[in-house]
Amino acid sequence: MLWLYDNNLIGQIPKNVGHLIYLDTLNLAYNQLTGEIPSSLGDLQNIKYLYLYHNKLNGSISDSICKILQSDISFQIWENQLCPPYPNCISKNSIGAQDTSKCI
Repeated sequence: MLWLYDNNLIGQIPKNVGHLIYLDTLNLAYNQLTGEIPSSLGDLQNIKYLYLYHNKLNGSISDSICKILQSDISFQIWENQLCPPYPNCISKNSIGAQDTSKCI
């Protein structure tokens, strides 16, 4: 479990976060994280809870995220700056409100 909710984190999510294959919970919500969601998150085969909401994440979301969304996990990414189109595997409730004003 990695629970860093509201911890004043800044910067990007490390690209190799997917190497933590035994991780079952990743909560990075309510921080100041920027950059794209790493495609390696799709490699978190044991993840049950993935919360990235209320940050400043931007760019597009890789289809690799669909690998983990095939199982029944709790996943929330609302209140970021993520650009459509979003992978079809992500529910509209998980995407929620996004600031798309900087999307091309």
